Amino acid sequence: MENNRSIKIGRLAALSGLSERTLRHYEKLGIIAPHRTEGGTRLYHPDNVVVAMTAQKMRDLNIPVERIQAIATTRKNFQTGDKASAAMVDLLETMVDELGEQMSKVMDLQNDIIQTLRLVRRCKGCKNAPSPEGCPQCPMGTTPDRPPLAAVIWQ
Repeated sequence: MENNRSIKIGRLAALSGLSERTLRHYEKLGIIAPHRTEGGTRLYHPDNVVVAMTAQKMRDLNIPVERIQAIATTRKNFQTGDKASAAMVDLLETMVDELGEQMSKVMDLQNDIIQTLRLVRRCKGCKNAPSPEGCPQCPMGTTPDRPPLAAVIWQ
């Protein structure tokens, strides 16, 4: 990094992979907090690279930016660590539950894709038309308990 020296927004953008516009938006929301010089130049602590990348990782998982903002700013709203801790525990436990549900859905879809892929591979080299009429014995249409994705493809 920069030997724990402050970095400018262009360097933060390069290190985090985010655009300067996104970083300014995160600043506006209180997700990252630069210091300003007398001339108004934003100076970021090197730790802001991790903060920016973590915020973007959450966005990549469709976590609303308002939730990220709440995570980044909630502690500052309390007078004691106890009250801040209680608020953060609620936020983080909610995220754990929501991500668990999302992971379950992703795993189900991944399994569906894997099973469908096996069926699709069985059609390799087939000379018949890929339709119920053209290939009435096709595994895509005749496999008992075929995965839902196979039905989407076969229809």
